[in-house]
Amino acid sequence: MKEELKYILSEVDDNNMARMILREYLQAKILKFMQDMGLFHKIAFLGGTALRFLYSLNRFSEELDFSVISDEKPDFMKIMQKIDDKLELETYDINYKIKENGNIHSCLLKFKGLLHELNLSAHEKEILSIKIEVDYNPPKNFKTETSVIRKYFLLNIKHYDLSTLFAGKLNAIFTRGYTKGRDIYDLFWYLTSKEKILPNFEFLNNALSQFDYSTKISNKNWKTILKDKIEKVSWAHITKELEFFLEDPAELEIITKENLIKLISTF
Repeated sequence: MKEELKYILSEVDDNNMARMILREYLQAKILKFMQDMGLFHKIAFLGGTALRFLYSLNRFSEELDFSVISDEKPDFMKIMQKIDDKLELETYDINYKIKENGNIHSCLLKFKGLLHELNLSAHEKEILSIKIEVDYNPPKNFKTETSVIRKYFLLNIKHYDLSTLFAGKLNAIFTRGYTKGRDIYDLFWYLTSKEKILPNFEFLNNALSQFDYSTKISNKNWKTILKDKIEKVSWAHITKELEFFLEDPAELEIITKENLIKLISTF
């Protein structure tokens, strides 16, 4: 299987782009393993990586995020052990560490020596990592869909619908102690979608309540609250982070605070 990966990367001249494609290929492989385990009867795919895989978001991502949607809770430790076993069968050298923070179970998968093996790093010990995170107590009132896609492999994935994904993004922007450039980019995507997408407000308010957020969000006030939040964002930080994740770096000229405020106002 590494031969296929080497062929894919042989077509890429830019080192940073090659690293992003490598990580995305491995993300797709992990999703395939999870599909083969039957996990998409119990969990839903979400976050920016879901937008990338399912809706062709024009930026790369580092994490795989999921929520448990079944009364039958999957064993996270067993999942990660099976993924590790499958990757090692394909001669990937893996190290991983599992953490539990309340209802959030996460694992940082570290691929040792892979960047050097693929001529993407001069340093033998440089690590490529992928974070996997599962919420075992997600907010209520989510909505899901199932989509068949081809992303290196044929995948049949259960995921949050767009309104719930949008609500999840707003929850991150409203409650995170800092603003990620990737959150801003995703916000541009939602606000410029051909099909106007309103956030799932029931899910959003349930999510915000987990952070003791006192204001109830509705179709009447969400844009005002969002604009107030965006006005306070350090834009230099946003663009500095984003440049490493964009397929088309020229988009940075469009990703401005003024353009975003205008999009929110006219949405």
